[in-house]
Amino acid sequence: MTAVLVAVLAVVVLAGAVLSVRVLREYERGVVFRLGRLTPVKGPGLLMLAPVMDRMVRVDLRTVTLTIPPQEVITRDNVPARVAAVCYFRVVDPAAAITAIEAFEPATSQIAQTTLPSRAGHIATTAACSQNKRGDGHGETSHGLDLVGPLL
Repeated sequence: MTAVLVAVLAVVVLAGAVLSVRVLREYERGVVFRLGRLTPVKGPGLLMLAPVMDRMVRVDLRTVTLTIPPQEVITRDNVPARVAAVCYFRVVDPAAAITAIEAFEPATSQIAQTTLPSRAGHIATTAACSQNKRGDGHGETSHGLDLVGPLL
């Protein structure tokens, strides 16, 4: 009887240990919540979590490319134009990206889509036709996100 109990207990402990091991790749970070509280961000490699107490969210630190669908805009000299764009962003602070924004990827896409008409509206048609207008390559850093590519 006690041998069966010890065997069952050993299987449960072994299963808990196997389920608590996580492996993070070099380009990922783990944001761990222990009983709902944020713990320090975990780096790449082998990670042990408490089976019932910890919940981990993986955050990819690589640059993400978002295609902004073409939009009709009015330029500074009141000429309608159809503008398409690409937005590049990357997470610079994983904890802030997870805790400050509910879903940072769709939020970044929506911000880029709403920013495009206002940025394109400041450009004159002659300037847009004579040269390829590009952003400065560095955007604002907010809530753990960094806009790293041009909007136009």
